[in-house]
Amino acid sequence: MPVRFSFLHNTKATLTFALLLLLPTLGSSQSNGKFLHAIDSFQSIYQKVENDSLKLEGLTLIGHSYRYVNMDSSKYYLWKAIAMHKKKPVNKRRQAFAYNVIADIYRTEPNKDSARFYYEEAYQLFQAEEDKTLFLAIAPPYGYFLAKNQEQEKGIQIFQEAIAIAQEQGDYHNLSFLYGSLGRIFFTEQRDNAKAIEVYRKGIEASSKMSDGLNYKRIHSTLLLGLSNIFLDEEQIDSTIHYASTAAELANAGEIPQKVVVAYSNLCESYLRKEEFALAENFNLQATELNSLVKDISATIRIAIHRQALHLALRNYEACIAEGDDILRMYRTSLSSRMKEQIYENLCECYAMQGNAKQSINAKDSFSFYAQQRLNKEQEESLAKLYNEFAIREERIENETLRAEQEEADKLLQFQRYAAIGLILGLGFAIAWAITAHRSNLEKKKHNAELEHLVHQRTSELRMTNMDLQQSNYELRTLTYIASHDIKEPIRNIGTFAGLIQRKLPEKEREEFSPEFQVIQKSAKRLYTLIEDFTHYISLSKNKELPKETVDLNAVIMAIKEEISSEGKYERGVITNTGLPKIVSHPSAVYTIFRNLIDNGLKYNESETPEIRLSCQIEENYVRISVSDNGIGIPDQYRKTIFEMFKRLHNQTNYQGSGVGLALVKLLLDKLNATIELEGEPQKGTCFTLSFPKKA
Repeated sequence: MPVRFSFLHNTKATLTFALLLLLPTLGSSQSNGKFLHAIDSFQSIYQKVENDSLKLEGLTLIGHSYRYVNMDSSKYYLWKAIAMHKKKPVNKRRQAFAYNVIADIYRTEPNKDSARFYYEEAYQLFQAEEDKTLFLAIAPPYGYFLAKNQEQEKGIQIFQEAIAIAQEQGDYHNLSFLYGSLGRIFFTEQRDNAKAIEVYRKGIEASSKMSDGLNYKRIHSTLLLGLSNIFLDEEQIDSTIHYASTAAELANAGEIPQKVVVAYSNLCESYLRKEEFALAENFNLQATELNSLVKDISATIRIAIHRQALHLALRNYEACIAEGDDILRMYRTSLSSRMKEQIYENLCECYAMQGNAKQSINAKDSFSFYAQQRLNKEQEESLAKLYNEFAIREERIENETLRAEQEEADKLLQFQRYAAIGLILGLGFAIAWAITAHRSNLEKKKHNAELEHLVHQRTSELRMTNMDLQQSNYELRTLTYIASHDIKEPIRNIGTFAGLIQRKLPEKEREEFSPEFQVIQKSAKRLYTLIEDFTHYISLSKNKELPKETVDLNAVIMAIKEEISSEGKYERGVITNTGLPKIVSHPSAVYTIFRNLIDNGLKYNESETPEIRLSCQIEENYVRISVSDNGIGIPDQYRKTIFEMFKRLHNQTNYQGSGVGLALVKLLLDKLNATIELEGEPQKGTCFTLSFPKKA
């Protein structure tokens, strides 16, 4: 039954009071009854309102409120408000707000054209009114919509404009929120983690200037979780734990359970990767308990996948299989390809550990299917992104060309005006001037045509070169992915299942076929090592620059000696080094270089006592380190080819190896701005001389 406002004596005050009744119910699914009751009260006096601005305020607020209860009713009231605006504009800011809310509704529907239309209407109103406060309200959803729909450059530009306004106004609430949304775009859409980290940290700096209230806790914890997600993606586990723990503490203090669940899930996954299973299990249980109140379906799925991984890590194979089957049965339509890939990979390993080859193969097939599906989707997104960038670049070139043509047309028009003045001043002078101008104009047009043709030709060549380079990079990434995932997994399976088959054979046949199984397992291991070395080489080749610090070469050689000794290889080998200096370089790269050279000197050595001698010579600009051995030597004709990938001078029967070691040495030295030379003769040993620059 409608509420009677008998104590209010004018329509405007009554309507204002009715609107205030709606405010506490906005966005609350638990308050639908109160909301509808307040709407009923509002409708009973709405027809009496004569103030257009107040009536418009009411329509817009009702439309915004209904979006949480009934989308169709929300659209109806918002369209009614917009129609009223168009008929008699009274409040441009409220009109833009209505456009923005309708766009948010249409954004969730398959056809994005309606959302784009209403967002652009709101944006045009901002440009017409130059209302900066209005722009801070419409920029985040509009910019994020553009970034999600193949217009990332324009979306980022919208965010940057809004950030500049928030900085100018000292609005740290909106500023930190904008930084958080922009960081999410860089992380999820552009996959630029470095830029995302930079933006999130600016957001944290801005939010730290807010007052310590609920909004601060909500925004600051969101920014911290954004950083923890990025570091988890980059497998920087300690940083992930730091930011997730801080976010959880802040969200707990602000009683924001949704954020706490996300933080606990990140902590669970972090400790899983660190193999600290007790802590991982503890955070999984806490996340499960808290999410039972929040009831977030995406969090429920993630928690269940972590629980399955915990069962696998703790060798509870039956529980792992049951958990995986439950997830697939209950949430299959909500699972992404990456989630299904992870679940089936865990199931494959569980079945393999149980010796159930058939189920393991079935799970492996499903894993491969969803992995390929995810890869195809990533390829499609990458191609769409390249096409969009190409279209933007084409549009820019076309605009520049049109601008140049317009400038030429303006110059020509100005020239013609001067010609007319010249005609008035004197016919004779005008004729002579016109002839000269005509010739000059012809030459200019000819020159412009030649220049335009040359620019077009160079632009086409640059475009083709750029496309070829992008294709090459794409093919290299694809090859690296296939080598590190799709090839390594079958090779590992060959060795694993060969061992399973051998153990299941009767003892007589097991002994009879033992040499053949050893050949299979050794070959699988050798091929797996080759793929490992190849992907390591490719990953290093993509790094443009290696960070440098002071490296003690004596400590490096000592570490290599201890590692070789612990491996039990080359027991007769002797490694001597005297007075090696400290250099400015990359520690891991230096270790890899000397380990490969020492391994080669000991491996390719037929002496009774293999020897490796390291010495140094310090010059003005370089530190030269010599690594010599008494091995079999290298013939002159192979001194250049040995630094190429997969170039081997001997077969696997005599000397085992992948053919990648010296190629990796050469690659790392090039990245360190160092050089390598070699001397020696067959059966008289080899001496490698490394020249490191003194200054970084």
